Amino acid sequence: MAADPAIQARTLLTPTPSANRLTINTQRVTDLSVRQALNYAIDRDGLIKTLGGSTVAAPITTLMPPGTLGYQQYDVYPAGPNGNIDKAKELLAGRTPELVLATSDDSEGQEFATQLKNNLEKAGFTITVKSVPADSKLDETKKQDNPWDLYVDSWAADWPSGAAILPVLFDGRTIKAEGNSNSSFVNSDAINAEFDRVLAMDPSAQTTEWATLDKRIMTDLAPAVPLYADVAHFVHGSKAGGLFVSGIFGSPAFVNAYVEQ
Repeated sequence: MAADPAIQARTLLTPTPSANRLTINTQRVTDLSVRQALNYAIDRDGLIKTLGGSTVAAPITTLMPPGTLGYQQYDVYPAGPNGNIDKAKELLAGRTPELVLATSDDSEGQEFATQLKNNLEKAGFTITVKSVPADSKLDETKKQDNPWDLYVDSWAADWPSGAAILPVLFDGRTIKAEGNSNSSFVNSDAINAEFDRVLAMDPSAQTTEWATLDKRIMTDLAPAVPLYADVAHFVHGSKAGGLFVSGIFGSPAFVNAYVEQ
């Protein structure tokens, strides 16, 4: 049905502002080369197929999703859609890091964790999956002393600016005992200073600065593995026109909507 040209002509299929990443707890995974190896090993295509395919998720290699103002595409750890196991093994240099992956106890969380475990163990990691009740996983992984090395996080900014993404997720000065948005628990004086510098600029001048800082965070710190953006997939009536997916809300916008006579 989705392949039907008549259906495609009235389908809205667009990545949303909701970006998902494999968060690395840098308090526990302290070796940068191990975090880089995780980035090289990741099989985004396999993960997306587990979720349901391209109508559900679109791969990303950046911390900010494509709809962010000033977004620039980059890939610090180019490994292709299925990962580069050899490059990951090269970085690990014979080591077999034992990492604990926290996942929700619902079916989707379990399937996703199984895919991640199989994927990462091909590169030499030993992954232990620990199930957490789905209704408490978010709170538990936001605790500074949580006992896990890896967990999947998502973030959808209140407005499409790096100011509502990067400082919120990676400013180490915000770390507290619990309730952390910075669930990587990364704390870099140099990056924190960059947050202050960019935030002090006129908002119109910030956009390219955030894109540059996005790449620097991944290069210098690798606090996460960008995975995918949620995709909005809607089908509208044959006489509806002017519809599009809002880059802010990730849902259909009706400001230009009309009905054909």
